Amino acid sequence: MRQLIASGDLILLLDGLNELPVDTRSRLIAHLDTLRREYPLMMLVISTRRQALDIPFGKATVEIQELADDQQEEIARTLNGDEGLEMLDHAWRTAGLRDLVGIPLYLSALLRLAPDGALPETKDEVVAALVKDHEKDWRRTDAIETTLGGQHALLLQEIATAATKAGQTSIGPELAMAAIASVAASLPFAGLPSPKQVLDTLVNVHALRRDEDGKVRFSHHQLQEWYASQTVEVMLLAHRFPDLLLSDALCIDVINVRAWEESVLFACERLSRRDAAGLAAVSKVVRVTLGIDPSLAAAVIRRSSAQLWDLVSEIVMQFSFAWHQPDSADLALSFMVATGRPEFAATVWPLISQSDRQKQLEALRMAGRFTPTAFEAQLTAGYDRLAEETRATLLGEFVDAGGMDGIDGAVRWALGDASSKVKIEVIESLIFRRAGRHASKILEVSGPDVWAAVATKGYYEEGIEKPDQIARLRAERAAAIGRETSLARKLSLILEVRRNPLDEDEILPILESPQLDMRKEGIGWTLTRLNEIAPQMLAKALVSRLGKGLTIPYGSEALLETIQPQDTGPVAQAALEATSRDVGMAAAAVVGAIIVRRTIDEWLALDQGIRALGRAATKEQRDTENLKATVIQATKPATFLTVLLQFADETNPQTIAALSELLRGHGSDRESKVIPVDEDMRGRVVDMLVTWTGALVSNPGTNRGQMNDLATAMRRFPDSRLVKAAEQLDADIKGAAEERTTELAESRRSGVRYARMSYDWTYRDLLREIGDTAAKQALLARLGNEQFGSHAACGLAQLFAPSPDTTETGNPVFRHWLDYKRAALARQARQSAPNLSLPEADAILAEAERHLLPESIAPARAITMAGWGFMIPHGNRDELIRRLFEFAVTSRSKFDLITKLFLGGHKPDHTVLLEGLQLLFAENDRNMWSLENDPWEVFRWLELFPQSTKPESLFDALDIVAKHFRGNLRGGIDGLLTSVRNMPGNGGPCLLRDLARHHPDFLHDHSWYQALISLDAMDALRVVVEMSDDLESGWSPDRTAYSFPGDLGYALEQLPSGLENLSSAFAAATLPRTKAFLAKAMLETGRTELFMQLVEDPAGRETIRRQLHMALQSIAYRRDPPVRGSGSFTLIPVDASPLRAALLRLANGGDAAAAEFGKRCLTELEALRSDYGRVDTEPRHPDIRQGVAWPNPLGA
Repeated sequence: MRQLIASGDLILLLDGLNELPVDTRSRLIAHLDTLRREYPLMMLVISTRRQALDIPFGKATVEIQELADDQQEEIARTLNGDEGLEMLDHAWRTAGLRDLVGIPLYLSALLRLAPDGALPETKDEVVAALVKDHEKDWRRTDAIETTLGGQHALLLQEIATAATKAGQTSIGPELAMAAIASVAASLPFAGLPSPKQVLDTLVNVHALRRDEDGKVRFSHHQLQEWYASQTVEVMLLAHRFPDLLLSDALCIDVINVRAWEESVLFACERLSRRDAAGLAAVSKVVRVTLGIDPSLAAAVIRRSSAQLWDLVSEIVMQFSFAWHQPDSADLALSFMVATGRPEFAATVWPLISQSDRQKQLEALRMAGRFTPTAFEAQLTAGYDRLAEETRATLLGEFVDAGGMDGIDGAVRWALGDASSKVKIEVIESLIFRRAGRHASKILEVSGPDVWAAVATKGYYEEGIEKPDQIARLRAERAAAIGRETSLARKLSLILEVRRNPLDEDEILPILESPQLDMRKEGIGWTLTRLNEIAPQMLAKALVSRLGKGLTIPYGSEALLETIQPQDTGPVAQAALEATSRDVGMAAAAVVGAIIVRRTIDEWLALDQGIRALGRAATKEQRDTENLKATVIQATKPATFLTVLLQFADETNPQTIAALSELLRGHGSDRESKVIPVDEDMRGRVVDMLVTWTGALVSNPGTNRGQMNDLATAMRRFPDSRLVKAAEQLDADIKGAAEERTTELAESRRSGVRYARMSYDWTYRDLLREIGDTAAKQALLARLGNEQFGSHAACGLAQLFAPSPDTTETGNPVFRHWLDYKRAALARQARQSAPNLSLPEADAILAEAERHLLPESIAPARAITMAGWGFMIPHGNRDELIRRLFEFAVTSRSKFDLITKLFLGGHKPDHTVLLEGLQLLFAENDRNMWSLENDPWEVFRWLELFPQSTKPESLFDALDIVAKHFRGNLRGGIDGLLTSVRNMPGNGGPCLLRDLARHHPDFLHDHSWYQALISLDAMDALRVVVEMSDDLESGWSPDRTAYSFPGDLGYALEQLPSGLENLSSAFAAATLPRTKAFLAKAMLETGRTELFMQLVEDPAGRETIRRQLHMALQSIAYRRDPPVRGSGSFTLIPVDASPLRAALLRLANGGDAAAAEFGKRCLTELEALRSDYGRVDTEPRHPDIRQGVAWPNPLGA
């Protein structure tokens, strides 16, 4: 099992997350989070109701729609045949059942319970019929009567009530038996057996099920809700006062708790159809719920009988019109539409039918689920006067956001609309909803343009069922494809209307056509889709295009990997005869060993021919040779090396050098990476390189350049067996010396100075990359060589790793020219072992001291050599360091020594740094313009000062710079700030503060803020407050980096007392600009207590007002992933009860401005919940125990 999870071959499906208790759900999510970290490839699917959307991970959220028409028909036909279809058709035409049959539980119940009889019309009636049918079984009847004394309904009601109160769908046996015991106590003469026997009976013969952990649950969640609704009914009928109050237990413990929602609706649905007393009870629910959660009041109105409206219409309409802001798509609009009442149509219609499409969509989507019959008068009077686009959007949203009423209404009005655009919009929405039966009705009365448009949408075959319509749509589709002149668009069109499988005869000619440019016609997305659907077809087309010399898409390497090597045919020929780099490289990726060998032979002939010219080659000759080399270097590594091994016995130096050049440059990474091959192939290649080395060494005609080519190629296969070959650098050193002697003699005769090519770095890097003991010994042995000694010292320094936990220091390419991590590790090592000196350092420094003898005339060489030695643990060398700094050398030599000492664990002496900087300007006194144009050397010196014995000497250095040139220092701020961020000790924040005071223009740079926040969040907070309070500092919150307040708040949140300090800083602040900045940081934390602190302050409220939506979102939702700056994220709702309660207190307080602000926040928060969802643990009312209705537009 673990292996399957680790490999991503097992999908975990967890059904019904919402049915778990809150604490169990939290533990499960924590366990799943651990699993996700341990098994990153694990695939997970979780199902839940909307009430439990607070899942802190998940790349995609899929909303499961109700059953589509065709799915309903399939179920009806399967269960009941033609009678089932007749029943379904009747249900579709019955207002109460139209939406119910889209839910599998209710559809199957209706089909089973009333295949040819009277149909129930409400959810309550359907479930009641289910229960009654369940109890008809004689075995159950006997157990119910004998064991339970006919009290099963009351027992199940009590168990359902206990589970709902606990907010759970499964409860422990103790809780269930306690519920049973309470019933037994209330019925002393019922003769019920023990609670355990009763529970066992209910599990065995009725609606309860027992889980593996011993907990019990109802066989379906809706059964629990239905049985619990009996308790709600009892409570409602027992209430003897004219109105329910917010302080009543029914409101606090039931209506205000989301877990009771369906039970409340079941009870109201049932009572509203019973009698006058029932209607009166439900009317009380509506009136009180307006001040708890209007959306629940709307649901009660919609699910109850029509007679209820007569009792509540006056108060509901007064409430709605007082709550609604004219011409606004607000929560009141959503409430009006949710009731389904036509009395609100005159108010809603202007908003959902306005010509501004953006505003129209805003209103339509805020409104939610439509009942078009409620707008019958407005549609009749004004539909034809609406603009075409407005009509199309309106009807499309009726389908998308409405139930069966919405679909029926949209179809009816689309049938009478002459506009093709409207019909197309509605048909597309219907097909998407899988309402193909309705879409067919519109197609039947549509013109050719509608058929043509629908035909180009591939999903029509998933909805339309009539054979004649499918046939016509297919014909229209073929005609549309035939009319398309753009091959890219034609291919896209084919995929949009794809059938399974795709027609290869239709697609391949398009893909293989020379008129299709796979790189310029914008078909990348189309090809990606084709690769997902039919990768083999695409690969086949690419091979065909390569054979014709045509371009293929960028990034096709993975596809080409699946193709068998081609040694014959058009592709092989394309590789051999390539005239363009792109085609040649692509073809090379799929050719076999035979073609690779032919290509190498041809390239060798070209190379030798050019060398034999005795003169410079023409551009055409060079281009031909380079193209052939490029093709070879693009071949598959294993194939290329297999062919190269055929040259293992080669002895000709020129050929070996040429082949080495191919090996060195093979692949896209060239010299930067070892070629990836298996160990057997690697060993054979190394053997070949050793053999080639012997051939070159033994041949007196070998020149230094050829040896260098081979040594460079060896870097692709660093191996200890190549150390001996690398030691051929001695011959290179000797040859170089001879060349230098010849050049010097020639220069004396002619007066011309000759340049000598040095290959020292090649051998140095090869030995460093081999890196074993033998390689180190080879470097040590050559420290004394005048030419190579400094390279040997460099290689040894690069091989040294200051900590066994770090490998990056072995890389000669530092991520920043000053490797601060390496310097810090070296400094720690010197502090713990100041006298430790490694043999490598001893050897290097001994050689450096040799160059410092009195007769030496090369102090710069000694400084260079010593610098590498100082990068390795070297003990106490203070005297040597003093002597080195006494020499009069260039500023660059001095800088080189200082930086290497720094990397070796020494703090730079600030006085030496100031002297070096002054020396730099003195050296450039006559060409200061050059230094101003390219001031990189100045910035490199400045970056050392924060690391020095006196970091504040940076300002003396800046004064020196200011005296000599007018260059803008902001150009080098990044490197300087990186140095400050990495300076030892805790002086970084103060240095940054003073740096900004000296150069206020730095405050315009994002890097300054990043440097400050990276040091210490507490210090950053202190520095910002200091600078904000100092009006002369040049700092302004309006000019800070956009993300800095949020970054600061996030950083403080990670510290134990960070938020406490932030809160205190805001409370102590006096300047508005300081308060404004701190308020932004506080908002970014998403902490309720900080938000409320801001709400109680006028400056804080003003800051919130400017970003109210985002401020509330940060509290009421968390992001997944939570990392700041991580790009896209998902909003996960969290319980914001404390915030809502605090805002309600504010809204009802004595401060009028604060009260208005509190109301605005509560309204915006509810709008967020409407858009992004909520959690089931959050009560409906912000704080019902305060006894104040919310919303309360009537002020009652």
